[in-house]
Amino acid sequence: RHISVMVAIDDSTPENGPLQVTAGRHKEGIFANEAGSMVSDVEDSMEFVPILTKPGDIVLFDSYLPHRSDANMSQGWRRLAYLTYNKASEGDLHAKYYETKMRMMKQ
Repeated sequence: RHISVMVAIDDSTPENGPLQVTAGRHKEGIFANEAGSMVSDVEDSMEFVPILTKPGDIVLFDSYLPHRSDANMSQGWRRLAYLTYNKASEGDLHAKYYETKMRMMKQ
């Protein structure tokens, strides 16, 4: 469980793969997943809405909100800064998070 702060550095547009969320689904708990990524069948059943931002905009969301983004299909940048916080009592999860992400990207 964590909260993320997304800070837009560049415009996010439909073409550059903005953050997408499923409104209201955060109330349903953690969905079926494999190492932190939603199972395809579950993801396919959801309606995702793009979050279009301008530089300096801030978006807050937690680990219960299903979210994703597509590849940047534009010629421009899609720079975003993500600051993610978890309870201190849960320990430092930074290394474990990125180990899992790297393992998943290789699959």
